[in-house]
Amino acid sequence: TTAPRIGLCHTPQWSEAAPETRQAIETTAERIRAEGAHVEEIGMPEPFPTLVDLQNRVMLFELARNLRFEFDHHQEQISDKLRRLIEAGKSVSYENYAEALMIRDLCRQMLSDLFISFDALLSPSAPGEAPAGHAATGNPLFNRMWTFLQVPCINVPGHLGPNGLPVGVQLIGTFGQDDPLLATAAWMEKRIT
Repeated sequence: TTAPRIGLCHTPQWSEAAPETRQAIETTAERIRAEGAHVEEIGMPEPFPTLVDLQNRVMLFELARNLRFEFDHHQEQISDKLRRLIEAGKSVSYENYAEALMIRDLCRQMLSDLFISFDALLSPSAPGEAPAGHAATGNPLFNRMWTFLQVPCINVPGHLGPNGLPVGVQLIGTFGQDDPLLATAAWMEKRIT
């Protein structure tokens, strides 16, 4: 199997990465480079830095619309947290929602163009080490942009944080190209675990 071409993508949220996440990304990049992968750091141009906020806008708009019946007729059965999210979504105009989707589509095309030069992007999975227990899954910050773009992502194990819990690194593929991403992840997993 040919060694992949990997774009090292810190993402616009890199300042939120904990030391163990920064170390996991850098160590992974070094290991796969030593195994023959071409690894090149890339930046995400405008309007990519806006995608996390736009994802939230779209999520709130759709949440408010999809749960409108429950909100209007069974509000007493909705948690306070969910009620606040629905209320926030009701304040998002259709024009703002449509604008967010238009920017998403533009960024998806820009990302597709980037994949002419790369097989996958290497990025953090989460800000830091996984939380202990089963009460929460952790902060989704580093996945919001990719989820919004509807591109495939796969977490590759191999790192532990200060409490012995997993620290995630992930590979990102381009829209509709899951199989090539899985092949790249399989190549990488053999070399970092």
